[in-house]
Amino acid sequence: YNNVLETFTEQRFLEDFESSKQFIVRADMLKNQTESLDLLLNLDFLVAEVQTYVDGYALKGFYFPVSYLEGVQVDFQRLSEWGSLDDKKDYEDLIARYNLLDSYMTQVIDMMTIAVETNLTNNNNSMTGVV
Repeated sequence: YNNVLETFTEQRFLEDFESSKQFIVRADMLKNQTESLDLLLNLDFLVAEVQTYVDGYALKGFYFPVSYLEGVQVDFQRLSEWGSLDDKKDYEDLIARYNLLDSYMTQVIDMMTIAVETNLTNNNNSMTGVV
C-alpha cells in the first residue's frame, strides 16, 4: 500500500469506528483463549489503544485535520520518509502518492468545510504557524 494515501472522509472514519468496535470484541475473545501473561498484557494494551479511538469518535476530531503540529502541510514534507526508497518500485510508489495528493487535499478541504458549516473549528492557537 505504499502507492496510496488514506481516504479522508466521514464515511471512512465511520467505517473505522465500526471496525474498531469489532476489533475490541475479537481481542477480548482472544483473551479468553490464552493463559500467557505476555499475550494478555499485549491484548490489554491493544484494546486500550483501540478503545481510545472508539471513545473519542464522538468528539469528531477528524474535522480538525490541520493544526500547527500536524496535517497535510506537515505530512507532505515527510511523505518520502515514511516509506523505503531502496529500489525503482519504491520511487514509483512515492510518485504515485504525490499524484494522489490533489484528491486527498480535496477530501481534507471537504471535511473542514463540513466542520465550519456545523460550527466546529480549531481555536486560534492551534492554527498559529500553519501555512
